[in-house]
Amino acid sequence: MRADRKLDRVTPDAEQPTPAYDPSELDVQVTGGTVRGVRERGVEAWRGIPFAAPPRGDL
Repeated sequence: MRADRKLDRVTPDAEQPTPAYDPSELDVQVTGGTVRGVRERGVEAWRGIPFAAPPRGDL
């Protein structure tokens, strides 16, 4: 039971909802157009962006 009490004191901050935000503030202009990021649990991320051409031939 003591472990549960400790967890109750540690986890409330982790369970707080992320405040509302304007998604357009995470738009980034790049050569190929606009990339829209997301903010989840206080972390900003831009996913699915290819960073290089696939390798060709022997490595």
